[in-house]
Amino acid sequence: MKTTPCEREQAVLQAIAAGPWSEDLRDHVAGCRSCSDAVLVAQALREAAADTAHEPLPDPGAIWRAAQRDQRLVTIERVTWPIRLMTRIALAAFVVAAAVGLVWFWPTVAAQASVISGWFSQRTAIDTGQVFTAILGFASLAAFSAAFALFESWARE
Repeated sequence: MKTTPCEREQAVLQAIAAGPWSEDLRDHVAGCRSCSDAVLVAQALREAAADTAHEPLPDPGAIWRAAQRDQRLVTIERVTWPIRLMTRIALAAFVVAAAVGLVWFWPTVAAQASVISGWFSQRTAIDTGQVFTAILGFASLAAFSAAFALFESWARE
């Protein structure tokens, strides 16, 4: 809906800002739609301005510290990106190397497993070389797993 502007609208707005209204101006606003709309909008804006005038402003130091903290976090993310990438590549390489090693040494692992299962099924003489190899293999696997787990946990800190 479009209203035509009134030539007395500026005088109405000045009267709202100044305070005193003449009787002639009150009669005009009662009959003029454009001026009554201007009065309604001006009063709503004055009320909104009065409502926000009492709200305390946030502490500028807190805003500055928050901005500095956010900037530091963004910088840390950008700088540590290559480290996180290499950690993921190292994890993938470890998994691939473990799979290749398992396939490559499967005959030896299967032979050791059959020897170990033979220890529990029969009471025969135990070859100490095979026992040592089996224990060394399990200890190496445990040590590498523990080292990798520690590396991962320290890398996240």
